[in-house]
Amino acid sequence: KRGDRKKRVAKGIVYGKPTNQGINKWKSVRNLRSIAEERVGRKCGSLRVLNSYWVAQDAVHKWYEVVMVDPFHTVIRNDPRINWICKPVMKHRELRGLTAAGRKARGLLKKGKRATKIRPSYRAVYRRHSLMRLRRYR
Repeated sequence: KRGDRKKRVAKGIVYGKPTNQGINKWKSVRNLRSIAEERVGRKCGSLRVLNSYWVAQDAVHKWYEVVMVDPFHTVIRNDPRINWICKPVMKHRELRGLTAAGRKARGLLKKGKRATKIRPSYRAVYRRHSLMRLRRYR
């Protein structure tokens, strides 16, 4: 569904600091296209998600078409341009944010100096910045 997300709390009560008391204005971290890929990837577990594209939208919903590939089809396995998707490491790319929509949600469309805080991932950068490296005399 389009629009903001709503914080799931009992009776609309948030126990904590005022900065966290909002209920209605929470933005989704990932984009709707990435969520659509994930849903269809869970539903059709034997197929691999290749990509997706926007089809239509109205006031409430957005519709995407998701391109999926059967990794055990003979034509796919024999075609050198697409048989990379048959490798076991390509299972559920959409759940790990490796499709185009997932990479965009992770901020990985940027390169070079603009991407210093998001590559290889924001968790890895956080870990790298948090690690204390002390030089010592040997």
